[in-house]
Amino acid sequence: MKQTINSIFTLGLTILIFLTTACNSQPKSKTKKKDDKEIAQTKKSDYELADEFLIKLKNEKTDTIVFYKRTCINCCDFFNIFWSSNGQRHLVKFYFDFDDMKSHSRITDLKADTIFNLLSKNFSELKNLPLKGNGHRHKDGTSTLVMIDHYCYAQLSIYTKQDSIMTDRMKDHDFDKYTDFEFDPVINKGKREANDNYKENINSKWNLFLTSIENLIAPMPESINREIETLRTRKSDH
Repeated sequence: MKQTINSIFTLGLTILIFLTTACNSQPKSKTKKKDDKEIAQTKKSDYELADEFLIKLKNEKTDTIVFYKRTCINCCDFFNIFWSSNGQRHLVKFYFDFDDMKSHSRITDLKADTIFNLLSKNFSELKNLPLKGNGHRHKDGTSTLVMIDHYCYAQLSIYTKQDSIMTDRMKDHDFDKYTDFEFDPVINKGKREANDNYKENINSKWNLFLTSIENLIAPMPESINREIETLRTRKSDH
């Protein structure tokens, strides 16, 4: 069946301005915890550091690993690796700080088991029911799909002793009610097209899991403002 792809670029400039602002914001002034260990260095990128740490955990046959990548295109990347070993929960963060132009890694122990409990409880559904993209199918069989240069997404690699899950990019726009980014009566001819997958996505275990990760990251003293501002569940607060 013939399909027509209608590309929507209306708010590209607006989103670019937001991402630029997020990347240039100042980090929080926080007091480090005694068990917080931070290392700053310039020889390796944040991605290289995160990838090396992931390989190390896998080689050590760690019980459970959740490799969470948060990216805003043309802005910034944040890597959070949660892992559980011998009943102990930990998190290591990797990011590039534009204030000192260095890659940073921060490691801390976790007290909450929320992420690991949700993963254990919903592993099968997370593995077999991936998130669906934002789109709308018309009565004539054509479809509206959204393409834009600047967007934010989450991507995960999950490892347990028995199985693993590798996700595609889960874009923030996949959770929006409409296919456009902002209603413009001229461009949209007076009405908005609904995202056909909105209800399924917003009620999915993936939304629950991603939201739980962000709710853990956001209040942590190890998280800088730049990272918090790019979280999907926190964008409306800024």
